[in-house]
Amino acid sequence: MTVKHDHILRFRPSEVDDGGLVGAKLIAKKLNVAIETIRRWARAGKFPMPYNLNGSIRWRVEEVVRWADMNVLKVKNSSPSSDRVGAGPPGFLRDL
Repeated sequence: MTVKHDHILRFRPSEVDDGGLVGAKLIAKKLNVAIETIRRWARAGKFPMPYNLNGSIRWRVEEVVRWADMNVLKVKNSSPSSDRVGAGPPGFLRDL
């Protein structure tokens, strides 16, 4: 029996580059936080470290999804069609 895991974050194939990487702007949008927040979390060791590819800072999708599954509480979004986590009540991110 196979159990399908419902991830907190989902990325469309068109949002991910050929190497399975995404940028801070998209991650920030999906988590509903500022781009600088993503960078600050990474510097503080609270978020996966990015890869620098010829000056382009990117994150592996699977690392971001795994991080979100472990650190983001599910929050109801006012728009069911939205693919963003949404700004939740204080503490919607665990231990950050």
